[in-house]
Amino acid sequence: MMNENIRKVRKSIENRKKQRKTPGSTNHSNAYRMYASLPQEEEKHGYFPLFPSSSSKQRKKGKDAYITGFILKGVLALGLFLSTALIMETEKSMFTEPKQWTSSALSQEFPFARVNQWYQESFGTPLAFESKKVTDNKEMALPAGGMW
Repeated sequence: MMNENIRKVRKSIENRKKQRKTPGSTNHSNAYRMYASLPQEEEKHGYFPLFPSSSSKQRKKGKDAYITGFILKGVLALGLFLSTALIMETEKSMFTEPKQWTSSALSQEFPFARVNQWYQESFGTPLAFESKKVTDNKEMALPAGGMW
């Protein structure tokens, strides 16, 4: 009984190997289902399996990703702008509290000096692009007319 089951398993494995080697014998959907049902090496070691893409070419990521990210940011900015305009221009009672908060947030000055001081106390001085210390007495820039 056990030997018979082993023969069946070996025969099915052999058939799958044959199907994999002959590319024209099966259509893509059957090949994908067969490929997805077999455990991969990554899956045997506890990692997630890799799924083949629907097309043989990988999607271009450089320019397309930049454009889609730019469009997404634009749509989100437009939504924020329109929601703020809706809150400010509508006279409904449910928008009175957000309207007061928005008007106070947009009219008060932000305490940059205090935030900068807190940042320096908490995390240290930020990285500078240009050092403030001048070691020699030379001028940092030439006059517009050149050297005299």
